[in-house]
Amino acid sequence: MNRSLLFRLMSFVAVLFISSAANTNLQAQPPDLMAPVNGDLCVVEEALLDWDTQPGAISYSYQVSELADFSNILYEGLEIAETDVLLIFWPGTQYFWRAAANYPGPITNWSDPWSFTTINEPPDFIYPQNDDFCIPLTLNFNWNSVPTAVTYDLQVSANENFSTLIIDETGLGSTTYS
Repeated sequence: MNRSLLFRLMSFVAVLFISSAANTNLQAQPPDLMAPVNGDLCVVEEALLDWDTQPGAISYSYQVSELADFSNILYEGLEIAETDVLLIFWPGTQYFWRAAANYPGPITNWSDPWSFTTINEPPDFIYPQNDDFCIPLTLNFNWNSVPTAVTYDLQVSANENFSTLIIDETGLGSTTYS
């Protein structure tokens, strides 16, 4: 009688072990990245990184780098409960980011990395200033340079919604226009 009971116990333990190992392999998936979307070129400086939840995950990790190989990590969160994080970025810069789900056993592999680029800050006008009056008819527009800008676009309109443009110049290489 003990022999039969012992046999059943061993059989049950073996089935339980195999089943547990199979469930771990099915669950250990990296999260899908949600936002900012891969390749986005218009991300604001204060951006929310967002990824989806994974069944069975007990926490998540994320990394952000300016390098695609993540050899220099700028931001890192390990074993956080949330599936998003709000971070501040430099303007006009490309970033790479990835996330991983943590399970009771091992951490998963990292998700495939995504990239995004933050928008440049608009330049500040030196002359004319907003709401200036008595401006000469021959006008020189001057603005401060933006460190990451390569060119500038200038639009001038008589109305606030810029539906009719008086000046529409793109690709200007300097911080002045006459």
